[in-house]
Amino acid sequence: MLLVGVTGTVGSGKTSLLLQLTTWFQQQHKSVEGFLAVGKDRPSSIRGAGCYRLQMIASGQDNLYATRDESKIPPYVFEMGTEQLLQEWAEQIKLKGAPALIILDEFGPREVAGKGHIQFWDAIKSSNPPLVVMAMRSGLVVNIEQVLRMQFDVCIDVQEKEAWNKLRTVCVEHDDWKRIGAYGAAAGSFEASVGAMLHTAQVPFRGIALSSVQSMVMTYAGDGLGTRSKVVWVPFIAAGMKALSPSGNRLNPMLAIGVQGILFTCATTVFGWNIAGIILAGFLVGAWAAAQGVLLQLLFVGGDLVHVYDIVLQWIARFLHLPPLGLIGLLVVWSSIAGIFSSVVTFYTYTRRHRVPARLQRLLSQGATMFVREESKRSWKIIISKSFHDLTRPFFWIPIVILIVLILVSGSSLESAFWIAVRVSTIAMVFFSLARAFDPQSFLNWLRKRGYWGPAYAFRLAFLPNRKDNIS
Repeated sequence: MLLVGVTGTVGSGKTSLLLQLTTWFQQQHKSVEGFLAVGKDRPSSIRGAGCYRLQMIASGQDNLYATRDESKIPPYVFEMGTEQLLQEWAEQIKLKGAPALIILDEFGPREVAGKGHIQFWDAIKSSNPPLVVMAMRSGLVVNIEQVLRMQFDVCIDVQEKEAWNKLRTVCVEHDDWKRIGAYGAAAGSFEASVGAMLHTAQVPFRGIALSSVQSMVMTYAGDGLGTRSKVVWVPFIAAGMKALSPSGNRLNPMLAIGVQGILFTCATTVFGWNIAGIILAGFLVGAWAAAQGVLLQLLFVGGDLVHVYDIVLQWIARFLHLPPLGLIGLLVVWSSIAGIFSSVVTFYTYTRRHRVPARLQRLLSQGATMFVREESKRSWKIIISKSFHDLTRPFFWIPIVILIVLILVSGSSLESAFWIAVRVSTIAMVFFSLARAFDPQSFLNWLRKRGYWGPAYAFRLAFLPNRKDNIS
């Protein structure tokens, strides 16, 4: 559920904005339920109305809800019969299922006190509505969030110059971000389950196979987006969930997934969502999967790595009677082979993009909670401790030790080998700690505060179990 707040002072136009939204939704033949609180006999624009009538959006039913009485705090007498009708309406929504949009006008001081509309919020929430837009008084956002027991994904001040355009944009982009959340969860689930097993078993060519799957998922996801450049958030979500994976290697997959998403999005943005863009995107994804291991080794070990690779490659060339091939040549050849394989897989997916496989459909409906669990209150002491455990994994050190041995054989000193080991340990410890320190809730709050409500919403959806959204 995307929860949108419309804020403003008394008489600022909140109800008028909600009416405009309702009309716009209905013109698109989308279902809308809820009610509007229409003020009557308002003496001034900054004072509450003499009475409020609730207009039910779907049925058009109009009922008196509140009459002004200065002796009361707040200064209104409320019609219990109308509140009972609202409760019955909410229960019906719960039974028959939510529409595309629910309008609630408005939550205020009475709701903060646990009365009024808050009484039927649980029924509305349990119907799993895709989109809820709620009006409330300025300054009550935090209080309303407390009684709702959830945060607003985005709040819009009705007095903003672009309030209507902003609200309409949120509603238009809602479907895109919902799709991104579902596909990000599917990609993360696959990586956290199948990917973890492949990495643990050290299956050959696993990076190329997994990168091809990621490219396939991005192709399926991006084809249904209104703004296809948003597809970059699918691998970002998957990489974030990989950081919370309870087992297996985290660093390499996180880097691979994130960079591959950027390369895929850049290719399809520059060349378009067409055969050329898709083939290039698939090629770049596969090429990076092949090259990343060597590039990371270069980062960890340093320039000595090039010398070692050249010696080994020259020996292999002489043994097999092949022309000499240096490190750069090897990277070009191997990355090209992997890129061609991934581009073929991605192109095949593009030709069948309207027929989502049953396996992917199941992942879309399951979310990521089957494979990913969030650790609570992780201190830096715990993070460092677990990062040190990551650092001591044999599979991490085996290729490094082999490289150090080769460096020594090639004529380097023990001192050089020692400082290479220190460099590898330091850089790896920093990377492992950053991966372990990732906290989804803090990240979501950071995104919200900076106005990135869409990515925050998609990331939140990725962790919800038993989603009822139909994504294909």
